[in-house]
Amino acid sequence: MASVPAAAQHGTTGGEWRTWAGDLGATRYAPLDEIDAGNFDDLVVAWTYRTDNLGPSPDFNLQSTPLVVDGVLYTTAGSRRAVVALDAGTGEHLWLYRLDEGERAERSVRRLSGR
Repeated sequence: MASVPAAAQHGTTGGEWRTWAGDLGATRYAPLDEIDAGNFDDLVVAWTYRTDNLGPSPDFNLQSTPLVVDGVLYTTAGSRRAVVALDAGTGEHLWLYRLDEGERAERSVRRLSGR
């Protein structure tokens, strides 16, 4: 029986999170070392982004896995499937794209269901 060494965990590079789960191997790993047990208690929220102006707030929890590429954070936001680009360092709103779903969505039995 031959022993095979475990593959090294590569994860993300350069602090970017370019795909869902971080990388194409879905490792969910970032080899960053700025945060550790010694400074964890000193962390503070750098910025927040409010989605109040992106449509009604339904009674359910909307979650998204943001992507970060070249200092830009891309995520979905609101209940109308908007895509938002934010400056990853400051939270500044760069742009928003929302598909006009038209009359079909307005008359849908499950309006704002995201489907």
